[in-house]
Amino acid sequence: MKLVSSYIPLVDFLAAVLGPHTEIVLQDISQGLGSSVIYIRNGISGRKVGSPATDFLLEVLRGKIYQQKDYITNYRSQTDEGTVLYSSSFFIKDETGALSGMLCINSDKSMYLELEQTLEKSLFQVKKVLHVAEKSNNAEENKLVESLHTTVEEAAKKVIYKYTQHEDLSEISLDKSVKMQIVADLLEQGFFLFKLAIPELSKLFNMSEVSIYKYLQELKSK
Repeated sequence: MKLVSSYIPLVDFLAAVLGPHTEIVLQDISQGLGSSVIYIRNGISGRKVGSPATDFLLEVLRGKIYQQKDYITNYRSQTDEGTVLYSSSFFIKDETGALSGMLCINSDKSMYLELEQTLEKSLFQVKKVLHVAEKSNNAEENKLVESLHTTVEEAAKKVIYKYTQHEDLSEISLDKSVKMQIVADLLEQGFFLFKLAIPELSKLFNMSEVSIYKYLQELKSK
């Protein structure tokens, strides 16, 4: 906690330099992934202190990406409201090289991109002057790699909605095979690293926590 907290002055500095359209987030995983956000400035993602780790952080932990790199820059993330942000993350490690937290920068460049598109319609040559460095037609560069959820529940809903087409679970019923597919997806994404993952999922599925554990045991035994 103390190591990650020492970066708070840097967060304040970056927030002042980069301005209100760039969010700076400090995440500490020592107190649990369910509430890893300990400090945030220029909040534009809807997250706040106490919000959970993102799917990107879960993947960093699961794949031990922090052992190969010190930071990752210019990837795409998305808020719960659907806003696409340009993101970069610095890995905060302890003296043994273990990951303690991350300093994340999320920028909303939509207004600059809209301005560029407007100018391009009337002035072809303006494109060469105002071209945004990160803009690319390369599908891999524009690939969305992080979802900035505000709660553990929202993280689960994103996966569930792939199967329900955003229908309210309280109004529909899912058979066991679909629930198993959802649990398998969540397991692959590292969702169950969250402390409250099983209680939250049991509420969404309207079934007991024991049943969720049985699904997990069945999947892990395959």
